[in-house]
Amino acid sequence: MAQVNGNRLNELIDLATNTVSRLIPILVGVALIVFIWGLITNLMSSNEEKRKEGRKIMVWGIIAIFVMVSIWGIVEYIQDVLGIDDIDIIRV
Repeated sequence: MAQVNGNRLNELIDLATNTVSRLIPILVGVALIVFIWGLITNLMSSNEEKRKEGRKIMVWGIIAIFVMVSIWGIVEYIQDVLGIDDIDIIRV
């Protein structure tokens, strides 16, 4: 019985790992699209209020990209320092 629960836990961990691995590039892409949308809004608008809104969108897009890439880099660095291969998960 314990082995069955261990297998389910391993499957759940694998599912979560695969989901996060697929979501990260999508989120970076969305942040990039938000930045480009802000850039286009800023460049194409003659209204100063719309230009300010475009700049604000660009800043948030840059912040989102920076945070995601920084966290990704920090995790890679920690894995390198600890000698962990790509993803080593303790199996139950």
